[in-house]
Amino acid sequence: MLSVASKALDEGLSFEKALRRGLKGIICAPEFLFLEERPTADQHINDFALASRLSYFLWSSMPDQELFSLAERDELHQPDELRGQVERLLAAPRSQRFVESFTGQWLRLRDIDFTVPDRNLYPEYGQLLRQSMLNETHAFFRELLDRDHSVQNFIESDFVMINQPLADFYGIDGVQGLEIRRVKRPRDSLRGGILTQASVLKVSADGTRTSPVLRGSWILKHLYGTPSLPPPATVQAIEPDIRGATTIREQLARHREHESRHRCHRRIDPPGFAVECFDVIGAQRHWYRTRGSGK
Repeated sequence: MLSVASKALDEGLSFEKALRRGLKGIICAPEFLFLEERPTADQHINDFALASRLSYFLWSSMPDQELFSLAERDELHQPDELRGQVERLLAAPRSQRFVESFTGQWLRLRDIDFTVPDRNLYPEYGQLLRQSMLNETHAFFRELLDRDHSVQNFIESDFVMINQPLADFYGIDGVQGLEIRRVKRPRDSLRGGILTQASVLKVSADGTRTSPVLRGSWILKHLYGTPSLPPPATVQAIEPDIRGATTIREQLARHREHESRHRCHRRIDPPGFAVECFDVIGAQRHWYRTRGSGK
């Protein structure tokens, strides 16, 4: 920075402009933007780079003194030591940053405010319920992480992580207070797993309506890692004749009558229809709310 700023002063720039150029050089420098990793002779990263990977991944911050000390002694890469440090970092309060960052990216929870539901149609949706939705997913991920539960719980679990606002929203009795806690899932409840959590159902809708296509595509991409392919550029878009179709299922069935659409919709529609019983804020529904419906 000093050399860049000094050169700018020599060119006749004012002190402020020279300082700006120096700061710009810092924030554009690779050393500022990236973590430097120098491989060892056997092409493995050294222990200091490993310490940074661990800390920035699990704590979103620089390594602490214990990691630095192990790296300095070249002991961090040893399997038992490495496993112990992973467990230590995950057990620390700072690992909550990892939980929120990971779920925010994986499940797109960062998009929860991308759309705002119509207050007239969804008056129960507010900041308390919104925050409880996020807290549920964070706590659920934390529960699986801390207790080493099977990943199958992401699809179906016999418990939920809820507080009173969510319990009321889900129709589950016997939960009091704002603290998120583990609750056994009632046998008649549709909840359990990631897919029926209100936060996930909220971010996979568009804020005003639900779509089996939209949610089906979201499920394939974020839960199964098999995103649907876009239609070939050589295939001309065809608007199907949906006259006479009275339900969403009937309309999509008309879409699938065209071969070019059938290939995509036969994969997208089934998972989308599986959660069509939940509305745009994740509430279980028996009818569709529309303006003027009175429901």
